[in-house]
Parts: sequence; C-alpha cells; structure tokens
Amino acid sequence: MAYDAIQIAKYIINKAPYGLDNLKLQKILYYIQAAFLVERNKQCFNEELYAWEYGPAVKEVFAEFMVYGRDVIPPQDQADKIIFDDKTFGVKRVKDKLFIDEQDKKIISKVINVYLETQDPFELVMKTRSEKPWLNARMSPDKIIKNEEVRSYYTVNRNKLYNRKN
Repeated sequence: MAYDAIQIAKYIINKAPYGLDNLKLQKILYYIQAAFLVERNKQCFNEELYAWEYGPAVKEVFAEFMVYGRDVIPPQDQADKIIFDDKTFGVKRVKDKLFIDEQDKKIISKVINVYLETQDPFELVMKTRSEKPWLNARMSPDKIIKNEEVRSYYTVNRNKLYNRKN
C-alpha cells in the first residue's frame, strides 16, 4: 500500500535539520518515488509526478506548502490532515496517524541524506531537468512523469538516483 504524498512530505520536512523550501522538497519527493520504484518495486505514494518548468513536482504537495513561497517550510504536525467537508462546505482538521514501515524509512532516509547536502535547490532543478523521465514527460501533452519510465531509467542509472559521479 502506498503512502499519502503530503504525509511523506511532512516526514521529509521534519527530518531536514536546516529546513527546506517547496522547490527542494519536490525534488526529494521525486527521488524518493524513484528509489521506491527501483528498490522496492512499488510506489512510495500514489499521486502523480508532473514535469513542471522547475523540474518534477507533486501538485498536491505543492499546493499544501505554497503558502511558504520560497521560504523554509517549518516543522509539520504529521498527525493532522486538513480535508474539505462537502457537507458543511468548510475544512476540518482530522487526526491521520502515519505509520511508515522501517524498511521504507531506510530508503527515505537514504534519499534525504543524499539530497539535503545540496544547498542550492536550483542544482536539483538542473539535475532533474537533465534526466530522461522529466525530459520525456515535458514532451507529452499531460506532462505526467510515468512511473515505469522512472523505474526503467534509474534501474540502469542508479548513480544518478543517488547523485554519484560514476
């Protein structure tokens, strides 16, 4: 069973010792999804990845944290989720406990540790925009980065997945 992308994003934000902005968060989410597809042969989250101008992005996560603009996103309460209540036409906060399997946490942490070292989020923008899954999705009408293409590409290019030079 895949996780909710917003909950994974909150987990990443809380693991970042110096914080991160939405742009960098999006790229780390992309590489986490790629790592799950390669190492676990499953998705980390069900939400689509899109080939936006500044690299891969998850719309739902972008919308959740866009209020912070280019600023660092503060630590998040992982147990709360805001949902739209169509009966009252308002929003409500619900408890949404996130359990992440220990094996999954190891993969997430591995990716976080690699990409938090990159201080400038635009380095990650340039990196993701130079790789085939983003390049090919930019040419498609829906701009969706296909999971199977991500899996195929990073299975052969693990060095790029984990930002290794060789």
